Amino acid sequence: MAITADTNRTAIGLVEEVTFGVTPATPAITNVRVTGHPNLGYVPQTVTSEEIRADRQVTDLILVGAEAGGDLGMEVSFGALDIIFEGALASTWDTKAYREGGTAISAVTAATDYTVTDVTGDNFAAGMLVQATGFVQAANNAIFRAGAGTSSTSVVYASAATETPGSTAKLRAVGFEGATGDITTTAGGTNSIDSTLLDFTTMNMVVGEWLLIGGDLATEQSDTAANNGWVRILTIAANTITLDVVPAGWASDTNASSTLQIFMGESLVNGTTPKSYSVERQFQDHASPTYELFNGMRVNTVSVEFESQSIMNATANFMGLDASMSTTRTAGATDVAAPTNEVLNTSSDVSGIDEGGAAVGDPNYVLDGSIEFNNNLRRQNAVGSLGSVGIGYGEFNVTLTLNTYFSNATLAQKVISNAQSSFTLRTRDGASHSFVMDFPAMKFSSGSPNVPGKNDDVTLSLEAQAYRHPTLGYTALMQRFYSTT
Repeated sequence: MAITADTNRTAIGLVEEVTFGVTPATPAITNVRVTGHPNLGYVPQTVTSEEIRADRQVTDLILVGAEAGGDLGMEVSFGALDIIFEGALASTWDTKAYREGGTAISAVTAATDYTVTDVTGDNFAAGMLVQATGFVQAANNAIFRAGAGTSSTSVVYASAATETPGSTAKLRAVGFEGATGDITTTAGGTNSIDSTLLDFTTMNMVVGEWLLIGGDLATEQSDTAANNGWVRILTIAANTITLDVVPAGWASDTNASSTLQIFMGESLVNGTTPKSYSVERQFQDHASPTYELFNGMRVNTVSVEFESQSIMNATANFMGLDASMSTTRTAGATDVAAPTNEVLNTSSDVSGIDEGGAAVGDPNYVLDGSIEFNNNLRRQNAVGSLGSVGIGYGEFNVTLTLNTYFSNATLAQKVISNAQSSFTLRTRDGASHSFVMDFPAMKFSSGSPNVPGKNDDVTLSLEAQAYRHPTLGYTALMQRFYSTT
């Protein structure tokens, strides 16, 4: 008989639970791209009997409890960890205007508009940059400036081609664009982006989010080259966005020759909303596939590792209530395919590492680093229950490590001074998806030069603790940009 126990025939998926510990009816299970899950399981807790026997033998091994949980190893790619990051930050993505499918986008009229019939979600608005994908007509798949739009009417695009959209059609707000000379910049005591015609409050932005200024063409960029880069929002009013982070060389400019493009993303900040998941593991090469189902799984920790000339990796640790194993899948279960975006490398896909608002680089280049989110979960056990009856949340902690070349004392001095700093990591893949991990307040907890021996480099190994930013009110922000071009 052939052995059927191939790791390449296993699959992992998860679905968020509405009721803690209960798999939703007819669950749509999102597949997870993994590199391994060797310690995922339902582990019995046993106690050896202490009875004394004259024949020197053990009386029994007694089952007293069981613990569900374990790790998922993953390679980082755009969108692949979004649902897991929600669990890690106990929060939900703040999305922008978005519609999907032929029932939400009922028609496209030539040289006029996309008709949006789904009234749920944020409105599209005049001036938004809208990304259209998944349409049959090639001309309809583009990023365009919306001439108008509300949730129940149309998103105007003058180059549209007539079609009835299918289920893959998507419209997503990815930024905004002003008329020529309308969006200006101000530098001084308060740095800002300003407009006369465009109403920034209709763009569904959130304080603390990052924006990327400047499109691909010169006419879509600021007339001051230094202004084209990443900025962070401090306040939002109809005609002014104030900024607390701007690029070096930021200057006032009327942008008289530019229809300035500014890209925005969807954000996730740490919160207090408990989230739990049902995790399904499949063993598909069994004569009858085996389905292992873990309930009440909460994200305890997520660590993201980046090492020079490597793949960006992540590990998520779950803690759960119980598990079961069967040759019958949960009734009505369906599969949601995992995103297929490319795996991120740490060379060309890391677009920025900032500490204290400045790039970490020449001469203190980064060799490797890690970011760990920790919910400090605890098992809540009770008499009369084999498994846990609850999973309690503790303090939300974010710790960072950074190993750099020790070419000067700039970073080492910050360890000594205990001064507030910040850390931002940005990635960008070949499809122009960008991802930002931002920790606006942190302090270095340790770090000293390392001299390993002859014929080697002196390095600086740093550890840092992120904490609540006194103005923005959060410790960690994640932001996904579906397009930055």
